[in-house]
Amino acid sequence: MQMHKLIIHGPRQYHYHPNLHLHLHLRASRKLQNLHERSSHTSITVIEHMVNGISHRHRNLIGSKAKEDARATMMTILGGDPSTHTVFLGANATSLFHTLAERFVESGYLRKGDEVVLASENHMANVIPWQRIAKRVGAKIFWWTRRSLSETQCANLNLEYGTRMSTDLDSLLTVNTRIVCLSHASNVLGSIRDIGALCQIIRRPCPNVQVVVDGVAACAHLYTDVATLGVDWYVVSCHKLFGPHVGAMCGRTEAAIAIHAEDSSIMLGTVNYEGCSGIVGLGSYLSILGDGRNESKTGVSLDRTNPNALKISQPGDDPVQQRHSLYAMPKYQKLSTGRLVKSYRHIAKVERHTSSYILHHLQNCLHVRLIREDDNDADVTSTIPVLSFIHTQISSHDIVQWCLQHGLIIRCGYFLSTALLRAEFDTHNQYMEERGGVVRVSLCHYNNMEDAKAIIHILGTMNGWD
Repeated sequence: MQMHKLIIHGPRQYHYHPNLHLHLHLRASRKLQNLHERSSHTSITVIEHMVNGISHRHRNLIGSKAKEDARATMMTILGGDPSTHTVFLGANATSLFHTLAERFVESGYLRKGDEVVLASENHMANVIPWQRIAKRVGAKIFWWTRRSLSETQCANLNLEYGTRMSTDLDSLLTVNTRIVCLSHASNVLGSIRDIGALCQIIRRPCPNVQVVVDGVAACAHLYTDVATLGVDWYVVSCHKLFGPHVGAMCGRTEAAIAIHAEDSSIMLGTVNYEGCSGIVGLGSYLSILGDGRNESKTGVSLDRTNPNALKISQPGDDPVQQRHSLYAMPKYQKLSTGRLVKSYRHIAKVERHTSSYILHHLQNCLHVRLIREDDNDADVTSTIPVLSFIHTQISSHDIVQWCLQHGLIIRCGYFLSTALLRAEFDTHNQYMEERGGVVRVSLCHYNNMEDAKAIIHILGTMNGWD
């Protein structure tokens, strides 16, 4: 049986992953080569589709077809129902949040005296637009926090627009609540929220509230299924999902009508047609990822220390032909919901294996303080593979630099988290800022156990680590 040849674009180091039956890219154990950890790597199917999209630019025919195909693909990926939902495309998630917030004001939906509830774990992209419009119209901002804060901690924070905060979401909901903004998963804590259950809590006292969810951190790791969650708006960035740098937002059609949100008011200007083509390629990639029929373990890999040296798995194979076939685009496969769900099962299987290994070792390091809901909890089934921590003896800056010198890319900082979240987990002070904030290790389905072990080994070689 012919095995699909699929790679992730980036530095040319590959390994064969028997659990996924695909050629996958090494992410954690690699040299820094035009790489940015904020984004996932892009599959070759996406790249090929984008090349075709930018090579054939007939706007009325090819471009329009690419746009509609992209919206249909994102509808499937996000689990929307075409009869009740609409997909909008934009430059990125941040711009979509800003545009959406403006629609709430321009339509008259949000007015003076209304209330907006924000989760403290939200990325600032899902905070700043709501703070801005609340100030403009005279609405109130309430904060839903994970942990209670002391009066001293609150005094050190700039909560100009925050009139109330609580760890109890239900206590923040009133007849004046108009918008609730949540995150499906935290890009710092890694915690996954049960959005469906939260929507039920929210709609009991506030049946007409609009729920806006940031799915950027979650979309690469779990199936969204927007139609069953009960949210009004769900926003993602495709470049975090192995695709092009395009934002996508799935909105409930009734919610869109309530704020007069049409294509022309959300999708401003000419849509990025090559990006749309890339989204179609993303659908093909996720479809192939869910195809587990072939269990052959043969494949081509490139040596870690010499990217130009091919290791041929079959005697007599031609290296030139092997390299060409490695980059050959697989046949386009239309994405189905069944295949997508299967893909996410594969993703979860791999990610839980690698992240649990790293988590176990970090939990057993005397000087490491994990930044998560419960730093003693070893369960990774309710988190995405994001591990944030602080070392009490070594600065975060030094840890990141050491890892870079040894071919490992991790990052440090606050990752556009709110000051509230930093205060909740005791990382909001000048000393922490000078040390580089928190260290974050981000994994994906194209990491394997070799990568996970390399992370622990490299960290363990630092003076003063243990």
